[in-house]
Amino acid sequence: MKKFIVLLALFLSACGGSDSDDGPLAHTLTAFDVAGTSADEAGVAPIDPAVNGGDFDVSWSVQDAGSLFLVAMAVSEDEVPGEGDVAFFDRMCGGVTTTCPEAASFSRTCNFNNSNEIVCDDPTSTPVDMSGILQTIPFSGYIVIETCAITGFACSSESHPVRFD
Repeated sequence: MKKFIVLLALFLSACGGSDSDDGPLAHTLTAFDVAGTSADEAGVAPIDPAVNGGDFDVSWSVQDAGSLFLVAMAVSEDEVPGEGDVAFFDRMCGGVTTTCPEAASFSRTCNFNNSNEIVCDDPTSTPVDMSGILQTIPFSGYIVIETCAITGFACSSESHPVRFD
């Protein structure tokens, strides 16, 4: 019985109190970048369907991808994720997911075409019509990214200025 109590105390002392990066903050963004269809102009990524075939790259890093988290990217008029944004990418990432199985750093090549659609090189992506937000071209705004713990209660966001031509 004494051994059981000692083992139980040992197991209970191992619960919680960890300084590990896993857990509620694992989804926290540590980097976000957008490489436009050509070089940045004063920190703004130009995205033009007539340049580089409309391809642009997005990359992000999270504190730790060992836990599941949700990631979404959208075109926005401002730097903050909000209701008027038009999402073009959303996935469950981290852990052992098959759609987003990488480590703590992720990247995708996306394409903006003459029909104002964005699609990313991901097996489950479909073209998303951006006409609702891109009412005039050129359009200066942001690509915003938001990562959230699987519960959806704790989120982290970043943005990068872009110009759609």
